[in-house]
Amino acid sequence: DGSAMRRITTNDSISHRLPRVSPDGQKIAFEKCLTPHKLAVIDADGSNEKIFIDTPTEDSSPQWSSNGEKILFIGDSNLCVMDSSGENYRVLYSGRENLQPFSVLPQSNIIVFNSYSGIYRINIDGSGLELLTTESAQGHPILWSADGSKLAFRTDLDGDNRQELCTINADGTNFRQVTPVGVSVINVSNYKAFDWAPLQD
Repeated sequence: DGSAMRRITTNDSISHRLPRVSPDGQKIAFEKCLTPHKLAVIDADGSNEKIFIDTPTEDSSPQWSSNGEKILFIGDSNLCVMDSSGENYRVLYSGRENLQPFSVLPQSNIIVFNSYSGIYRINIDGSGLELLTTESAQGHPILWSADGSKLAFRTDLDGDNRQELCTINADGTNFRQVTPVGVSVINVSNYKAFDWAPLQD
């Protein structure tokens, strides 16, 4: 209801960005703006902060796996994963490209991510890498539908610097342009300007 706001981090000299709450609500992964930037995890009550790893990329975009056992993030232009304890770090995809953003399918461990060459999907164990479309989301969000069957994103289809809204099946079939060419999907500060309707009972 908006009440009981409380401060979690306490160091006024350091900025903290991109907080992501674990699925069980007990922990928060976030980026500490140091040199280099660092990926950290803290308990939801503000205790037990741990710095896990340097992230040379300034926008690490940490996300939790659907079961909360792993944390995914962007590190030095690679898509990376590690255990929620900070152990077993590994690179899932090393494209040396702009991999922002990526998205984990709820109740699953399937990841979709954007690169200059298109939109890909991959399993959290590194298997199943697949190019879904050569249309790039160009650094904008890729959103799963509520039932996990489709993806929505925006891209510049005709090179006029205006992004059209598009959808595609999660297996890469049935690419569809939703908004007309030249009608731009407007956003503010790179936040999503569209979303899927929830499933109806």
